[in-house]
Amino acid sequence: MAAAFLELAVFCVHRIESVADPPTEVDLRRQRVGGSAFAGLSELIRSPYLLGVAAWVSLLSFGATITYFAQANIVSATIHGAAAQTRLFAGIDLSVGLLSLATQVFATAAFLKRFGTGIAAAALPAVYVVGFAALAIAPSLSVVVTLQVAQRWMNFAIANPARQVFFTVVGREEKYKAKNLIDVVIYRGSDALYGWVYDSLQALGLKLGAIALCVLPVAAGWLVLSTTLGRTQERLAMKADDQGESGWQSK
Repeated sequence: MAAAFLELAVFCVHRIESVADPPTEVDLRRQRVGGSAFAGLSELIRSPYLLGVAAWVSLLSFGATITYFAQANIVSATIHGAAAQTRLFAGIDLSVGLLSLATQVFATAAFLKRFGTGIAAAALPAVYVVGFAALAIAPSLSVVVTLQVAQRWMNFAIANPARQVFFTVVGREEKYKAKNLIDVVIYRGSDALYGWVYDSLQALGLKLGAIALCVLPVAAGWLVLSTTLGRTQERLAMKADDQGESGWQSK
């Protein structure tokens, strides 16, 4: 079934290309980017804006990793039996899928237009701030499950679309090379790093409530970073519109 849907997507892409109007003049955006495969690293280092986006993605991994390990530990301690655990995880996935689909269909576009990328990106760390605070007060299975559903829903439906918009105000080299570096290397590397962080906090003897209290300030800083990136993205977009440009290099 998955293969069938992938092939359907490929077919749709070919149909779009076949009905698209060919360019009447040379479009610089259609030329090859060129350069080294490692050019994304230099683009990332030179751009404070992209470094901010990279930090946002790393913190996305931070929140998800801490929540995942918290869920794994508390589920193994409170729910016994593979069948019962499978039912719980299936219920979480079903809830996230239905909430995300409904939100993307009916609310995501309107939310982004109404509040902008900053507020949309900040919606996810706001969920973590509330969730980690609740875990610090009551480290229970119900709180962990509610946080897991809420953060995944908000990520898929609101925050991730906003994160993709962050890349619309950068040049082609940054968009197609630095973005891959951020989305793959930084995100997956952060997964491993924060897994070790969680293990280290446990090795110090901290329980779930104390761990949630320790990571709460990080989530608060992530929220501030989100609003800052949103303002920067909107300023670059307005600047490009004033200059009549279709592509930008971030400053």
